[in-house]
Amino acid sequence: MTREELEEILNKANAFSDMSKSYILIGLNIIEKYTPGFNIEPRHDIIYAGDIDSILQAGLTIEDADELRKQNWMFDDEYDCLSVFT
Repeated sequence: MTREELEEILNKANAFSDMSKSYILIGLNIIEKYTPGFNIEPRHDIIYAGDIDSILQAGLTIEDADELRKQNWMFDDEYDCLSVFT
């Protein structure tokens, strides 16, 4: 998968409505699968996690990228990582 393919998947429209916060853990577990010991940078209302290139080089699947999208994770160009609003 390329950066562009991942960005396209994560930018698809999503009818997200999970207020249980499990979406954060689901996304973190997917990232952990590809990059054990990845960096997490929590902020006031957003969590930045992982490194896009490392995750892609580890073989992120289309299915896992789609699951990240369903869990409301985003492609963050500024920090070159994945992110999610809390």
